[in-house]
Amino acid sequence: MIKCTDIGGSIIYLNQNLIERIEICPDTIIYMNNSNNYMVRDSVEDVVEKMLVAKRLELDPRNLLNPKQDY
Repeated sequence: MIKCTDIGGSIIYLNQNLIERIEICPDTIIYMNNSNNYMVRDSVEDVVEKMLVAKRLELDPRNLLNPKQDY
């Protein structure tokens, strides 16, 4: 899961494995493969970086010892 801030200022957590695409127009919109979409304050670059970090942590078995990460 990645932590984002929606347009209203609320913190939301999104499953990075369900993100289909990210669009800039001028706000960042995250489209999920279940047809949901979220407008967030985070930049596309920040969202992609969070996705990469989450995927690396997911694939590294050493993280099973300390699963509580905030990215």
